[in-house]
Amino acid sequence: MQNCYQSENWKDTWFVIADIHSDPLILDSRNGKILFSRHDMSNFTSVEIANNFDEFLNSLKIYVFEYYIVFNEKILDETYEVKNEFVKALRNKLQKVLNPTQISNFIYTLTY
Repeated sequence: MQNCYQSENWKDTWFVIADIHSDPLILDSRNGKILFSRHDMSNFTSVEIANNFDEFLNSLKIYVFEYYIVFNEKILDETYEVKNEFVKALRNKLQKVLNPTQISNFIYTLTY
């Protein structure tokens, strides 16, 4: 299964549930955690972005609300970097759902 992701450090308990620019979002069936992995052609290093699928969906809901409703899709500054105000607002709201490390990983995953 999922042999397009075969590598030495790909775990049998990992299942791809989506991707961002071909980098996989992973459900670890062993513990239910949601991971993200930026990879090269043969190496996968994952970071935890949520304890479970429900937390991940709640985090996405917060992201979508901030992006579309609060910031009206205007999250980039004049140099096309993500605005600090957006990151701060997102970080503040995500504290209700994720731990600090997961927040940093989640924001990095979706904004960079």
